[in-house]
Amino acid sequence: MCKFILPVVLGLAMTWLFAGGAMADGISGSLVLTNCGTAGTSCPGATYDFSVGSTSATLTITIGGGNGLTSTSDQITGVDLGFLPQGDFASFNTTVATNFDGTVGTWTGAQGSLSNGNCGSNNGAFVCADGPAVTLADGGSYTWTWNYTLTSQGATDLAGLTSVHVGANYGSANGLIVSQIASGTGTSVPEPSSLSLLGAGMLGVLLLAGVKVAK
Repeated sequence: MCKFILPVVLGLAMTWLFAGGAMADGISGSLVLTNCGTAGTSCPGATYDFSVGSTSATLTITIGGGNGLTSTSDQITGVDLGFLPQGDFASFNTTVATNFDGTVGTWTGAQGSLSNGNCGSNNGAFVCADGPAVTLADGGSYTWTWNYTLTSQGATDLAGLTSVHVGANYGSANGLIVSQIASGTGTSVPEPSSLSLLGAGMLGVLLLAGVKVAK
């Protein structure tokens, strides 16, 4: 019995080892600001969590932890993330999924940075989104998700990414722009090739088991 179990255990170990090796690079991080950062002190305190991967990027803003909401800063009308040159995107989905404190919807996405007029101020290394102003609540959580396809150069650039620009346009007055660079912690996510390797590993386990049974 022990002689049968050993090859099975070894096969599973090899499956885990090789499946874990097929990973896509990405970056994630968190930026905590009690105001607008270096730009001023009129924005509400918030935490900016971001995650950038090979096919999508997500920004979540959680309100709280500093200046409170006021009548001139209790809305968001646009957000952006800057991480790769525009030429690194083979395709870009202009529909941005939103989740505002549990309410799901969409905003319009564009490749361009943020200004008081929201998206489209240039064609730099930004993915942007704007839509109907969302009224903020203290403790509320607001998420935007962009989807895209990278070029081969984009995948290479993503692998070396170490920081992300985070931006948000607060209102409802003249707009208060958060514009900060945040360092990230490299992360890895499984690619479909991992599943192929997993299947191959399991096949190897079955073959080993079959050989033992035949003997």
